[in-house]
Amino acid sequence: MPRMVEASPSLTDVKETFFNGDPDYFKAQLKMVVDQFGLTAEDTKNLTLSALFAKLIGLNPDAGTLNKLTSMIGAAGRFGLSESNVAGLLAAKAKK
Repeated sequence: MPRMVEASPSLTDVKETFFNGDPDYFKAQLKMVVDQFGLTAEDTKNLTLSALFAKLIGLNPDAGTLNKLTSMIGAAGRFGLSESNVAGLLAAKAKK
């Protein structure tokens, strides 16, 4: 199994996002995704994580990004962050 994960960028993304177990790492990944899609603070100020992920998935990202978003949905649920405000999470990360 470890070789399969190492050989697959998509599985590596899933492993790093979903199985890391660190909410701060999750928030850093969230910032990367928001930046990747070119979203501004204004774009995210009234969105929950679940709404953001639905919006991004609706943009038909490539398979790797779709896998990452899907794994982040699971991680958000596991960390109890699904209904958290995206802008608030990103601002909390910036203060550290």
